[in-house]
Amino acid sequence: MAMPSINDLLLPFLRIMDDEKIHYRSDMINQLADQFNLSEEERLQRDTNNNLVFGNLIDWCRSYFISAQFIQNTENKGFRITRLGSEQLRDSPAQINVQYLRQFFKG
Repeated sequence: MAMPSINDLLLPFLRIMDDEKIHYRSDMINQLADQFNLSEEERLQRDTNNNLVFGNLIDWCRSYFISAQFIQNTENKGFRITRLGSEQLRDSPAQINVQYLRQFFKG
């Protein structure tokens, strides 16, 4: 399977978060890689700076959701969904994309 885009990952990322538990980067990487049926090679693919491509995509998802206030960081380097993030899922969106999230950015 081809590497998913940020927009492909956003809604599944937020759905995983909807259990209101604290989540960690490594868990999100594994759960979403499994969900998208990424091969071991795709999971370990690196960019020109030697960073894991899929890990960077997860980091960007997290960053967009924090900026939109759909998730928040926790003290122990984890993150959890906010009330706003849960409310967005209750509307059963067909997709969440970066353009949609930007309307929630503050500052």
